[in-house]
Amino acid sequence: MNGEPHSQLANFICSVCNPLRGPYKRNEYRKVILPLTIRHRLREVMA
Repeated sequence: MNGEPHSQLANFICSVCNPLRGPYKRNEYRKVILPLTIRHRLREVMA
């Protein structure tokens, strides 16, 4: 399997996330996004 498409996709996702990260540093971002992702998933399941 060629890793080039995966690498391009990962770079694209990071380029989209960087402006959305705002004041958070890279290592702080996961502390915010993981709880929001779990909250969103729970809301979807409950609906």
